[in-house]
Amino acid sequence: MTAEVKQSIRVECNGVTVRLHEGDPPFLLGREVTCGIVLNSRRVGPHHLRVVWDEAGWLVEDAGSSTGTFLNGHPVQRMRVVALTEVRLGDPTDGPIAQFEPGTRNAPDTRSAPTPVVASKGSHSAPLPPPGASDHQEPFGSHRRSPQHASLNDEAAFGVYDLTVETAGVRRLDRVSFVLRRGEMLGLLGGSGAGKSTLLKAITGSGPASGGLVLFEGRDLYRDFRHVRDRIGYVPQDDILHASLSVRATLTFGSMLRLPNATDIERDERVQEVASELGLVDRLDAKINQLSGGQRKRVNVALELLARPPLLILDEPTSGLDPANERSLMQLLRRLADDGRMVIVVTHSTESLHVCDQVLFLARGGSPAYLGSPLALAAEFRVSTLVDAFGFVDSHPNPMELRARFDKRHGSIQPPAITPSPDTPARPPWHRHMALESQRVGIDFWILLRRAIAIAGGDRRNMVLLGAQGPVIALLMLVVFGSNRLEPSSGASSGATSVLLALVLSVIFIGTSSSVREIVKERPSFLREQAVGVSTAAYLASKWVMLSTLVVVHSMVILSFALLRQGGPRDGFLMLGWPSEVALGVILAGIGAVALGLLISALVTTTDKAMTMLPIALFVQLLLAGVIVPIGTLGIQQLSWLVGARWGLDAAGSTVDLWSLRGCSATGVPGLATPPCSTLWTHEVGNLLIALVMLTILCLGALLATYRALQAHDPAVVLAARDAS
Repeated sequence: MTAEVKQSIRVECNGVTVRLHEGDPPFLLGREVTCGIVLNSRRVGPHHLRVVWDEAGWLVEDAGSSTGTFLNGHPVQRMRVVALTEVRLGDPTDGPIAQFEPGTRNAPDTRSAPTPVVASKGSHSAPLPPPGASDHQEPFGSHRRSPQHASLNDEAAFGVYDLTVETAGVRRLDRVSFVLRRGEMLGLLGGSGAGKSTLLKAITGSGPASGGLVLFEGRDLYRDFRHVRDRIGYVPQDDILHASLSVRATLTFGSMLRLPNATDIERDERVQEVASELGLVDRLDAKINQLSGGQRKRVNVALELLARPPLLILDEPTSGLDPANERSLMQLLRRLADDGRMVIVVTHSTESLHVCDQVLFLARGGSPAYLGSPLALAAEFRVSTLVDAFGFVDSHPNPMELRARFDKRHGSIQPPAITPSPDTPARPPWHRHMALESQRVGIDFWILLRRAIAIAGGDRRNMVLLGAQGPVIALLMLVVFGSNRLEPSSGASSGATSVLLALVLSVIFIGTSSSVREIVKERPSFLREQAVGVSTAAYLASKWVMLSTLVVVHSMVILSFALLRQGGPRDGFLMLGWPSEVALGVILAGIGAVALGLLISALVTTTDKAMTMLPIALFVQLLLAGVIVPIGTLGIQQLSWLVGARWGLDAAGSTVDLWSLRGCSATGVPGLATPPCSTLWTHEVGNLLIALVMLTILCLGALLATYRALQAHDPAVVLAARDAS
C-alpha cells in the first residue's frame, strides 16, 4: 500500500482538540450533542460551525446560526483556512473561541474516521487500549456502537482510573477502572454494599474518591468540576420532581435553571424537543402526581437532558417499575446512547441487560469482578443465567479471588494526558467564590421564587390549610381573651402577659411549622440543582421570602383581631403608634421562626425527623420566653438570648409597659424580678431597639447557618475542601 501526503487540520475549542483529515465527513461545532465538539452556550447555535474539505482545501463556514461567526471582530459567513486562524462563535468579544490550523500528514490511501485528541495542546498520545477481554468476550465496548459516532471511538470521552474510596479506615471502593466512548452504555451491577452508590458519588463529585482519577473529555473532573458540572446528567434513585407541578411547568422551570443564558424561545423549543424525544408530549399538561412510575422516570430523565449533557448517569431508574415499564425505560436509555451520549445505569434488570454495551460488576467491598459484554457475563462465571451470575458474585466467599481473576484478564488501564485547567493557579476559596462572585444569585432567586409559589399554588388543599391558620387563631384569641387586657389602668391581674405571649407564640408556630419541612421534603431535587450550579443562596432566599410573606400576612390578621378589644397605652415610641410597634416585634419573631424552621429542615434527613423536632423547638420558645421560669440566672439567661420568643415578648412588652401591667418588682438579685419578669419590659425606647436588633441577629444567624449547612453538600465545595486538605 503506497503512502501519499494528505491534508489535515487541527480544530481546537472549549478545551477539546480534534484533528481532521482530507476526505473526512463534515465536522460540526455547536450545542447539539451530536456535534463533534459540543459547546454549552446560549451564544452558540445547535449546529453553529461546519468544517469541510473540498478540492480547494479546508473551508470553515457558518452553518446557519442566528448569532453569527466573527473573524477579527467582523461577521464572516465562510472562509478558506490556509494558516492558523481564530474565530469567535456568537459574539465578537466574548463568544467561545475556535482555532483552526491546517497541516499535512503521510497516510495510507484508505483510512478510518478522524481521531480526536483529548490531551493538552500539542500532545499526540495514543488511544486507550481495551481493558483485556477474555477469549469468549467481544472487544471492549464493541457490543453496540452507533455508526454516526464512529469518529469518537478512538478515544475515551469519560474514564475512571484506579478509583478508590476509603471512609473511617474502611475501603468502600477498590481500584475501579473503566472507560466510555460516545454512544456507549454501561450497566453497573452489584449486590448491597458492593459500592455502586459510592462509585456514582465519586464520579459525580458529591463523594470524592480517596485516590484515583476521573477524566471527562480530557479534563480532571475534580479539578475542573465547575467547568463540566452542567455536562453531566445525573438521575438519582429518588424523584427530583415536585408533585404539584405539571410536566410542562417542571421542564420549563428546569430549563430556566439549567439553561440560564438561553432565550425564552430557545427554552420552549428545548422543552418540546426533550418531551418529544422521551414520549412525553401527550402528558405535558398532566401533573406529576398523575403520572405512572415509568412516566415519572422519563420526566426525571427529561430534566437532565435539557442541558444536552453528553454523559447521563442513572441510579436504579427501573426500581419499582413493572416489567413492561422496565423494558421500555431501558430501551429508551439505549436510544439515548445511540444518539451519541454516554450512559451509565445502575440496574438489577437482568431481562434488559443485553441493551448495554458493557457491564461492570462489583463484588463486596467495591472490588470489580467483571467488565465486558453482558452476553459473556454468565459464561465468565461458568453459570447458566445472569441471575445465577448475580448469586455467584454476591455470595462468593473470597472477593479477592474474583479481583485477582479480573486483574489477570484486564491488566491496568493507563489514563491519557490531562487537558490543562482553564483556571488561573490562584483561585478564591469556593465558599467565598460562590457567595460573593456568583452572577446567578439574582436570576436564580426569581426563578426559584416563582417555582416555589407555583408549587404551593398547585397543592390547593395544603394552601387552604395554610391560609386558615391565621384567621382561626385570630378568632380564638378574640373570643378567649376578653377585652381591655392592655389598658394601663387595668391592674396587675389584667392578663396582658397572656395576650402578648399568645401573640408571639402563635406567629412563631406558624413560621416554624410552615418551614420545617420545606427543604428536607425536596432534598433530592435541591441537591441535584445545586450540583449543576444553581445558587444555594438564591434557593434559600426564595424559600425564606415566600414563607416570610405568608407569616407577615398571618401576623397582620392575628394582630388585628387579637388587639381589637384590648385597649393599650395612649402613645408609643414611634409616630405610627403603639400597635405598629407591637406588630413589628411580633412579625420579626415570626420571620425569625421561618429561618429557624429552615435551619432544622436543612439539618435533618427526613420529614419525620423534622416534625419530631418541631414540638421540641416550640417548647423551648415557650419555656425560655421569660414568663414561666425566670431567665435572669446564669446559664438560663444565655440560652434565652437564642430564643426568638423572648425577644419578641420583650419588644411588645416594652411598648405596652408590661413591667407595670404584670406587677413586676425588683429583687435584691441583679437581673431577677418577681413574678418572672424581664427588665426590658419597662416602657423605654432603648428596650424596644435592643429587642428588635436581637430578633434581626437571630434571623440572620439562622439563615447563615442554614446556608452553610446547605452549601456543605455542594460538590464544588466538597472538592475544594478536598484539594485544600
